[in-house]
Formats: sequence, structure tokens, C-alpha cells
Amino acid sequence: MEYNMSKLIEQLREKRNLTDEQLKELIETDGYDKELFASAVDIREKAYGRDVYIRGLIEISSYCKNDCYYCGIRRSNEKAQRYRLSEEEILECCVLYGRIVTGFTFAFMLQNVFQSFFITAERPRLGLMVTVAAGVTNMGLDALFIVGFGWGLEGAAVATVISQLVGGVLPLAYFLSPNQSLLRFCRPAWDLRALGRVCLNGSSELMTNLSLSLVNMLYNFQLIRLAGEDGVAAYGVIMYVNLIFLGVFIGYSIGSAPVVSYHFGADNRVELRGLLRRSLGILAVMSVAMTVLAEALALPLARIFVGYDAALLEMTRHGFMLYSLSFLFAGGGIFGSAFFTALNNGAVSALISFLRALVFQMAAVLLYPALGHSHGRASVKAHA
Repeated sequence: MEYNMSKLIEQLREKRNLTDEQLKELIETDGYDKELFASAVDIREKAYGRDVYIRGLIEISSYCKNDCYYCGIRRSNEKAQRYRLSEEEILECCVLYGRIVTGFTFAFMLQNVFQSFFITAERPRLGLMVTVAAGVTNMGLDALFIVGFGWGLEGAAVATVISQLVGGVLPLAYFLSPNQSLLRFCRPAWDLRALGRVCLNGSSELMTNLSLSLVNMLYNFQLIRLAGEDGVAAYGVIMYVNLIFLGVFIGYSIGSAPVVSYHFGADNRVELRGLLRRSLGILAVMSVAMTVLAEALALPLARIFVGYDAALLEMTRHGFMLYSLSFLFAGGGIFGSAFFTALNNGAVSALISFLRALVFQMAAVLLYPALGHSHGRASVKAHA
């Protein structure tokens, strides 16, 4: 097939695309080089002017998920020397980030507390809007501070702080000002006995958070000892993804707690039993659905975070597939603790949280490595 070369060059200028056959014909046909070069120069000058741009890569790691044959650090090159942040550098980053964020923990606490306030005030959509606003603020400021301003880790920490202030201070301003909801802050009347009962009833949430902090530290200690930085990286990925699935159970438990408290206070025993029965059915369906979904998405979710390293990807995938089996039981524990808190039974709620978040997990972390060196190591990796 014969082509008009001038028309092909004009088509390439306008549409920036030719078929493989047309490109082959254009390259192999003599006599049109000057016209082709002139078009290229014209397009370049329109885009960049007469300036000269120099492009260079600044790599923070030699691990890569791609397998480009021309590249020395391609995935399949087993002789390439791989590097990433050392254990000391990771710890320095953790300390720096923690020092910035820890001073504003109060804002994060307010954000969590006010979600229950919004539900009780019959403004759950407003609570959702505040949560979304805080999340969007975090993502937007991450891009601005890290990429735009080049602040690095400090920028990420500052973005987190500001997002927590958005999630905590905006609801505070709402409930301090006159509003059309059922709740508004006013001058307090001190009732230490009531405050004591509230603290006792909320002891399960205290126990949950304390237990998770202790267990997370123990996980990291065991993983850094048995699996090195890869084990800690895999655990971090699984914890991030885990929150997506557990959020379904946590959201349902937080949303239903005020309803349970209302019927308990009104002594509607029949309604309470019906609510419990329906909730258990819903949780059973959600537990199976979350487990199946997690098993199916283990590989693609792991690839988003650690696709650059085949060995780490496999460790994370295998660990998350084992970890996702816990979703069959996690919903019952989370709802059970919230249910008894709503019934003003802090002791039973705290016991459930203590067993679920501390005793069973700590026993698993300590006992699995003792089963044998190789089996224990694999189990700790998987249970990350």
C-alpha cells in the first residue's frame, strides 16, 4: 500500500499517532527527513521553547516491581544490589513523625468522641461529612507539603495534625454554638459519680487501645527479630488494609450503640432482644463477606504497597490471607464490646476487649515462634 508521506507527517503532527504499518513506511522511506525533522523542531519549540531540560532520577530504593530489560535494577536481575531505608533510618523517621503528631492527640480523640455525639444528636450525615473532610484534608495537604513544598516526612506529619484538628475542632465548634440538633454544650454541672460511671463504662475502649498499642509493639519486636525489615513492612501493610475491613464492623457497632442505649434506658427488652438478634445475623453475613473479599483481594491490595519486591509481596499476600480469617470472628468481638458498653456494663465489655485485643493476640505472638524455628518464623510473618 502506497502512502502520501507529507500527509502522514501532517497526521502525525495533529493526531500524535500512526499505525505500525504507517510508522514503518515513514521511517523506511527516503527523501522526507528534512520535513519530518522540521515538524519535530516546531512541536518541541511550541512545548519547551528554546530552553534545554536535563532529566535525572533520584532513587530512594533499588527495589522495582517492573522488569524492563534495559534497566539494571529490573525485577528479574538477581545480581543487582538492593537497598532501602535501614533499620536505624526507619526508627529515626518514626521518632520524628511521632514527636510532631503526639502533641495533637487530643484532636484525634475529639474526632472519635464526636462521632457518637453526632449519632446521638441524630446528625450521622454531618458526622460522615466531618470524617470525609478530615480525610480529604489529609490527602490534599500530603500532596501539597510533601510534593509541592518538599517538606518530606515533616510535611506528612503536619498534614496529619491539621486533618485531626479539622476532625476534632469543627464538631467542637458545632456543639458549642446554637444548632438545631438534640445536643449543645452548656455550662457543666459537676457530677463526679456520674463521671466515674462513664469512665468505668468506657474502660473497654481504654483497654482496647492500650492492648492494641502493646500488641503492635510486640509484633514489631518479634518481626524485626525473626523477619527483619521485610516482616515489619508486611505487618504495616496488613494493618493499613485491615482497617478498611474492620471499619465495616466498627461503623455498625458505633452506629447501633446509641439505639441500644435508648432502648435499654426505656426498658424496651423485646426491642433489645430483636435488635441483638438482627445484629448478629447482619454481622454473620458481613463477616463471611469481608473474609471472602479479603481473600480475593489479598494479592492486588498487597501489590499496591509492596509490588516492587517479589519476596516481600509474597510474604504480605500470604500473611494477609491468613490474617483475613480473623474477620470471621472480629465482628462479633467488636460488636459485643460496644453492645455491653451501651448496656452500661463496662466490666463485661472490658473483659471482651481485654481477651480479644490483648490476651489471645499476645499469646499467638509469643507462642508461634516457640513452635519451631522455621515454622515459628513463618507463622509470625503470616500473623503480621
